[in-house]
Amino acid sequence: MPIKSSTLFWAPAVLLGLCLLGLIIPGLVDFTLWMVQENHPVELLTFISLFTGGVLGIKLAIYNRQHQLDWWIWTFQLLFSLALLFVAMEEIAWGQWFFGFETPAAFKKINYQGETTLHNIPGLHGRTEILRVIFGFGGLIGLALNWFPRFKPIAVPQVLWLWFIIIASHASIDYYNDNYPIDKHFDWVVMWSSEFLEMMIGFAGFLYIFLHWKNRKQIIR
Repeated sequence: MPIKSSTLFWAPAVLLGLCLLGLIIPGLVDFTLWMVQENHPVELLTFISLFTGGVLGIKLAIYNRQHQLDWWIWTFQLLFSLALLFVAMEEIAWGQWFFGFETPAAFKKINYQGETTLHNIPGLHGRTEILRVIFGFGGLIGLALNWFPRFKPIAVPQVLWLWFIIIASHASIDYYNDNYPIDKHFDWVVMWSSEFLEMMIGFAGFLYIFLHWKNRKQIIR
């Protein structure tokens, strides 16, 4: 059964709302914090959505290339999909905790968490908020492309506009709060809710690809 547009539209508000309630209501805090720990549900759902979106996106790019769409369309889709796969693998330390391999010595010396990841090395560690800001505002720009028929094949589907409003807003608040702390408790809530935001980014990336895949035949026509 297809997902209703209204359900898809309101989903990010519900997800973030549940997260905030879980961090505010004393009886739910421990469970919410368990959810966002390494290799727990939120991180695993983030990985699954990013990885699935990346694989499907590569398939979409190949499909559009085979059907002779303009090169910039399938090239953008391919690059976006490869970025999803890269972030997905970073999310699970390139499978390190699933397969149990040791962190290479070169990474172990410079990685703040002793993992095989790039986002925890000096210069990037603790600064990923700006990447969320870029993703959020990039999505808003993608939504604006709907005004231009030529760019429809890569525009963000309009049903996702609330997703990107929430992502851009939360990421901007997080970035500002890192530089100009507002309140300790507020900072704590923003820090942990950002884990849920990463999951929402994974969902949004997947939905962007999935909705274009679903409508691919309409574009070919």
